[in-house]
Amino acid sequence: MKKIIITTVYTGFNYGSSLQAYASKQFLSSLGYEAVILWHCDGFIKGRDIRFKKLFIIFLRTFWRPNLFIKTFSTYKNSLQKEISEDAKKAFLAFTDSRLQVEKYSWSGLKAYARNETVVACVCGSDQIWNATNIYIDPIFYLNFAPKQKRIAYAPSFGKSEIPKYNKEIIKKYVSEFDYLSVREEQGAHIIKDLTERTVPVLIDPTLLLDKNDWIKTRGDLQACERGKYILLYFLDKPSSLAIQYIKRLIEVYNCSTIAIPYQHSEFTKFDCCYNNCAGPLEFIDLVSNASFVCTDSFHGTAFSINLNIPFLTFKRDYGTATDQSSRILSLINKLGLKERFISETESTEEINPECEVSFENSNRLLTCERQRAKEYLLNSIRSIESKTNCGGNNGI
Repeated sequence: MKKIIITTVYTGFNYGSSLQAYASKQFLSSLGYEAVILWHCDGFIKGRDIRFKKLFIIFLRTFWRPNLFIKTFSTYKNSLQKEISEDAKKAFLAFTDSRLQVEKYSWSGLKAYARNETVVACVCGSDQIWNATNIYIDPIFYLNFAPKQKRIAYAPSFGKSEIPKYNKEIIKKYVSEFDYLSVREEQGAHIIKDLTERTVPVLIDPTLLLDKNDWIKTRGDLQACERGKYILLYFLDKPSSLAIQYIKRLIEVYNCSTIAIPYQHSEFTKFDCCYNNCAGPLEFIDLVSNASFVCTDSFHGTAFSINLNIPFLTFKRDYGTATDQSSRILSLINKLGLKERFISETESTEEINPECEVSFENSNRLLTCERQRAKEYLLNSIRSIESKTNCGGNNGI
């Protein structure tokens, strides 16, 4: 069977990263190819993307930019302070081993693999693989190891609305080398237009390529005690006082308990809240699909709520020292006609009634159309590569 290589984010013990990698593999496999996730072989902490070369380049690039160094260090320090439990880490690692089955190679090994005639195409995406403010611009996320004519970008995200000066030239160079280019957010399309003068399609996140039934078949098997009525609280950062007000109102409306993942924020002590400290990616799907309501500040928390047709509210996230990334959530909910489900700090709790029913009829219809667009983009890109190869196209880089 012909192969398609995938490079994407899957580390970091993050539900969205793990599940979008899985969805990418599943969807490409459904097109009739053997999809394989490839990665560097030189990481030294299991479950995290920490490499000596990466750390060295980050140090060099921030050495002459003290403010950038302080901001980078502060953001990294904050991320380390938000550790999940050891049981949850084990669940993530088990998911990676059993479902993602990542193959790791040296850079020369990656180049040799990509050049093999059994490899039809190489796909990078999605998630924030092209994060505009990253100090280390990882060439694996731009498929620099692969022949240029085999490179396909599927819905990568810049995560931000603009690219800082210190990254503009290198990102421009890398994205200009793609014949097949798409992005995940409208802001990303504006960035590409600014960098390359190209108009590119905006496609949905890989987790949305699989429908509700696909995810229900994939979910985990939590204990029966957690299948009762509950509101799921999925906050990656400290929930605002406004979010807490909404949650309290929802508890009254639904007359049920709450379950928090992946962290037990101190703000949740203001009401009775159960913390699930062992949920991996499969259990995450289970918790969302069985929830009466979801409150989140996460892009993928929003995406799964929509896809699984669970009533939800998404709150503007407190990014702290990190750059605001709200554009990716706004792009998604605007595309699917659910912009009223996003709560910013400027709104009062009286502006949206949490008791009102959320209709997913329109978003389901739009998702069906978006899945077809994504499928056509990928198939057209792959077939174009195959036709050029069959015509004796150049196999060099």
